[in-house]
Amino acid sequence: MNSIVIGSGFGGIAAALRLRAKGHKVTLIEKQKDLGGRARVFKSNGFTYDGGPTVITAPYLIYEIFKLFNKNPDDYIKIKDLDTWYRFVFEDGSHFDYSADEKKMEEQIAIINHKDVMGYRNLLKFTKKIFDKGYSELSDVPFDKPSFMFKQIPALLSLKSYKSVYSLVSGFIENEKLRRLFSMHPLLVGGNPFTTTSIYGLILYLEKKMGNSLFYGWNRTNHKRI
Repeated sequence: MNSIVIGSGFGGIAAALRLRAKGHKVTLIEKQKDLGGRARVFKSNGFTYDGGPTVITAPYLIYEIFKLFNKNPDDYIKIKDLDTWYRFVFEDGSHFDYSADEKKMEEQIAIINHKDVMGYRNLLKFTKKIFDKGYSELSDVPFDKPSFMFKQIPALLSLKSYKSVYSLVSGFIENEKLRRLFSMHPLLVGGNPFTTTSIYGLILYLEKKMGNSLFYGWNRTNHKRI
């Protein structure tokens, strides 16, 4: 069977490779001169630009692709764990360094609003519930039958899926700066925190569980066609 994949971002490349691993012939269509989508690096007017995200959540998904072809990822790419994932700079010039270090996270939260330390802990607990349902249980399940979809409604309601991410976070966090900070995750996938369903709050816990890494190198000298 011949399959066509449009777009060569991480998702497009992963889809194409998974199809290849299953024995399909694949045509990958990309309008740019090189691959990578928003993760590509390009040059213009003498400057080198990072086209988009190089921060990778759940790196195991990339390693999984290499395993399908019995390849060693170290021969092709380098992924490094990050100490600081994001730096948020607010209107008053203050900043917040977001990371996996929970002690530093809580220390910074306490400086802004001490009451929100406990709110943050409770928010993490709640987003774990969303993660367990939305990611661990349902992320690779096809929603192709209405009966199956209807069965998920009670669980989705209990997880407050009718709320936006911002609204969900506001139920735990009091300070406006921190509300914006902890509801930013839909932006990573092109969503609006004020309208995107709170199910996307699972990204907050996903990062904490699986970490954030930096895709900082491609070993072109050893590059081989898979």
